[in-house]
Amino acid sequence: MKKVGGLILGLGILVFFGMFLFNNFSSATAASITIGYVDMDQLRKELPDFQNLQQTIKDKESEFNLFRGYIYQEHQTAIKDLERKIAKEKTGKSADVQGELDKKQQNEIKKKTEELNVRLSEKLAEIQGYLRQQEQIVQDKIDQLIKKVAEEKKVYVVLDKKVIYHGGKDLTKEIIKAANALQKK
Repeated sequence: MKKVGGLILGLGILVFFGMFLFNNFSSATAASITIGYVDMDQLRKELPDFQNLQQTIKDKESEFNLFRGYIYQEHQTAIKDLERKIAKEKTGKSADVQGELDKKQQNEIKKKTEELNVRLSEKLAEIQGYLRQQEQIVQDKIDQLIKKVAEEKKVYVVLDKKVIYHGGKDLTKEIIKAANALQKK
């Protein structure tokens, strides 16, 4: 029984010293790791790539609005032409035939409206896909700039400023400088 008690006591002491050594080691390691942060809102305001992206978004929004206006005008013209055509066909026809022509007109209007909606949806999807691609390109550039500046400043972890409550090294201005230097090249 003494052997079991001694073994348990020995294991307890070993675990205690292991925790003590691990705690001291991890504290020393944590103290040597520099944490940085960036203000993404400021980067979005100041970096040329983000500014260009915002202009691209505005341009694509205008493009869509012009396309939508064109498609609606085209739709209205087609509806008026259809109404004139049906009105001519209805002349001198019986009430039953006129009723069928009215149904035909409503079906054609519904079909043209569905076509309009499909064209608008396709154009919107095309624009959204293009903008997602452009956003990814910009984000990849920013990620590379952050990585480059962090390596130069010997910062091992970089977070968004919004998640930092205390401490850390602000890399925002260095990233803006690096971005502007790339633009001048």
